[in-house]
Amino acid sequence: MAFVAQNFGVTPSEAQFRALLKSDLLKLAKHFNLEVRTNLRKAELQATVIQSMVGLGTWDELAWEWLPEEPEDVELRKLELQLRSQERIKEEERKAEKERAEEERKAEKERAEEERKAEKERAEEERKAEERREEKQAEERRVERELQERLKEEERKAEAEERRVERELQERLKEEERKAEARREEKQAEERRVERELQERREKEQAEERRAARDLEAEERKAERELKERDMELQQEIKFKELELMRERGEAPPLLTGSTPNQKTWDVGRHVRLVPPFSEKEVAKFFPYFEKVARQLNWPEEAWTILVQSVLVGKAQEIYSALPMDQCADYEVLKKHILKAYELVPEAYRQKFRNARKRESETHVEFARVKENMFDRWCESKGVGKDFETLRDLILVEEFQQCVHEDIKVYLQEKKVPKLWDAATMADDYALTHRIGVHEPNSSPRSPQGRWGTAGSDTRVQESSREHIALQGFLRRPP
Repeated sequence: MAFVAQNFGVTPSEAQFRALLKSDLLKLAKHFNLEVRTNLRKAELQATVIQSMVGLGTWDELAWEWLPEEPEDVELRKLELQLRSQERIKEEERKAEKERAEEERKAEKERAEEERKAEKERAEEERKAEERREEKQAEERRVERELQERLKEEERKAEAEERRVERELQERLKEEERKAEARREEKQAEERRVERELQERREKEQAEERRAARDLEAEERKAERELKERDMELQQEIKFKELELMRERGEAPPLLTGSTPNQKTWDVGRHVRLVPPFSEKEVAKFFPYFEKVARQLNWPEEAWTILVQSVLVGKAQEIYSALPMDQCADYEVLKKHILKAYELVPEAYRQKFRNARKRESETHVEFARVKENMFDRWCESKGVGKDFETLRDLILVEEFQQCVHEDIKVYLQEKKVPKLWDAATMADDYALTHRIGVHEPNSSPRSPQGRWGTAGSDTRVQESSREHIALQGFLRRPP
């Protein structure tokens, strides 16, 4: 069996070592990175290996007993090894002593550095104290200069007053001359005004012509839009009629009425094209429209969520993807989450309702429909329902908030008070606590042409009429 140096133990036995051949000893020396000559005798190789391994501390000194009996050589090598070991120990001691001296030198250097830093900090403190003294002295000098300047300023004011009196006398003379010049300029200005009015009249006539052209273009666009809408409605009616004829002939797809395996499956794909389009700007109108179509076509309610998700876009599509599987299958839960994602706070709906104005491209009927929808959304967000008293409180509280101090208005809006008298009580408490005058006007009062001014009485009547009409429309809507 070939000798493997890697398998030779770190502390082999004497028998194992003596049994090694010269080639094995050379392999062992090469494995431990020992420098040996290949022309040495076996005994010399054994002595060299033992000497190197004992010198490195890999084997203990008992390994010297493994050598063949040549007492003189062995003793000499032992002595040589001991001398080398002692020299190595002394060298290590010298290195340790040198490291200690280096550490002490570094410590001394750090102490000196700390002392320099402390000295520098003391010097800095003294410099700052000196700067403070100088600042104090500078402040005293500044006060003295201010006093002197104040005296000089009083003298200058006295001189200026004398000059002012003299100037006033001169200005009175010049004022008479300016008045005469102003009368001449007014006459010239009147002539220029007449000329401007003529120019403005011509420009107004040109603007009227352009507006008429725009109105004509808007009417054409409106007619085209109404034609497209009528065409879509006709196509929808045709689809409904076709579906009704298919049901009468028995060709319409059957509905899901149970869960037995023998029943036919309701084909969703054939009805997806009849689902109304979804618009993120008209989310509240989509669901009533969809439910009306679904009931007219007898779509099973368990298939409503599948049909609705086929037309969802934007935020509604993200909500559908985020809902768990059990909630995705519930139409009412899906409807609730989508409406909640697109709804605004009641104050936002109120401001939209109040601030909506008719656009030039919009007919009065279209604008009335927009106003009605905004009013309905405001009432729904406040939970008015069909209760007249709740609607009455809503209008009164909103009107009350517009007539009080701005701070009280913000406070009531934050508290969301639903009742008029509760709002009035809380307003009085807030006014007393924050020392706001009872009769103090709103910080942003309405203009004379507003709802409460004399000049704005017509506006007040018009707005009251619009509110009365909207209220009647709300109460007349079928449940």
